[in-house]
Amino acid sequence: MSAGPWQHYLPAAYVGGFAIAPAPRLRESRLWVGRRGIKDVYPRKAEGVAAAKHLYTAHTVDGVTDPLFVDTYWSQIEPRVPTAIDELINTTIKPLSADVWMEVLVPFAAHVFTRGIDFADRLPHRLGPLASAAARNDVNYDKFFRLRDAQTMLTIVMRSSWTVLHAPPGVPFICNDVARAGMLHMQSGEAGFVIPLRKDAALVLTKAPNRRPRFEANDTVGDSWIMGKIYHTDLKAEDAVSLNEALARQARDEFYGGDEAQVRTLHRMMGASRPAAIVAEPLSISEEPRVLRHYMLLYAYAMTFLGRRPSMNSRRESVGFAEIEWQRVSRVLPVAFVPIPTPPFLKAHVAAGKAMGIETFYSQMVPLRSGVEPRIVMEVVPYERPSPRRRARGK
Repeated sequence: MSAGPWQHYLPAAYVGGFAIAPAPRLRESRLWVGRRGIKDVYPRKAEGVAAAKHLYTAHTVDGVTDPLFVDTYWSQIEPRVPTAIDELINTTIKPLSADVWMEVLVPFAAHVFTRGIDFADRLPHRLGPLASAAARNDVNYDKFFRLRDAQTMLTIVMRSSWTVLHAPPGVPFICNDVARAGMLHMQSGEAGFVIPLRKDAALVLTKAPNRRPRFEANDTVGDSWIMGKIYHTDLKAEDAVSLNEALARQARDEFYGGDEAQVRTLHRMMGASRPAAIVAEPLSISEEPRVLRHYMLLYAYAMTFLGRRPSMNSRRESVGFAEIEWQRVSRVLPVAFVPIPTPPFLKAHVAAGKAMGIETFYSQMVPLRSGVEPRIVMEVVPYERPSPRRRARGK
């Protein structure tokens, strides 16, 4: 995290994990960079890539800027990411702590979709004509959506299917500047994403909307929770090569790797033009307000559940608490978005919008850490009005 103009959209220590010989301080590891429009690859330290000027800086109405307003959100977990990735990769020999999974790995994967340099490119496709209106009304609208989407993505990632891919000898994984590539699961046929974790492992996330995280009582180490089975797959060399090619082609501007010859080969095939912004994201949820309200709070419920040790829960595995322990949730969320009823004086406005095919609902941005002012936010979502036939049937 930096108070200066340059802000990392990928943690430097995470990027350093793709070096062939990582430095003791991962952020100082030497990598090779392949960039669109640049004739040749070039070396850089991990701390010198994946950064942009004022990407997260917020602006107030009186002209004051706050470079740490959004950056603070990501910094909650950054120091723990490399160790947590190690633990995830090694779940074949040692169970994974549920606390590590929920507090570090789930947020890390969720941030891949909301922290990135490409987020502002994708937002207009989701909001449609509302994007230009939002931009006119609030210079910080993209920052607000980064924070809001980061919270809902926690639930989406938590309920996704997780599989760890292991790279074969001689074919290290690369990482691109969006830290992912779209994919189609060969067994289930589900669309999803591959997130490279470090040079020898990657994570596959596929949508599983009815899946609930499975927490198990740890019988060997104290009164704690561990994760249920994490799936692992050893990739063949040709499949690892194909994955790296996809990561290079789906980079927004550049990718990073530790093997100079490999990076040169991939650089020649990445193309000069950026890929089109992803319109339909395989892990995305409906923008329908009822669904958004639901997903805003599910992760917080699960965090509250983990705060109660197995001996307090009679070894239960399901999540079902009415009260959220926000102090515990604040380990991950500096601010939280909580759905609230429509303010009475705005109900007529909401009804008028609905008649035009616009659904409006309200949530409150609640500070869980000091330094953020409470704020009621309005979210406007286009929706498809039911046809007269469906209304007649009561559907």
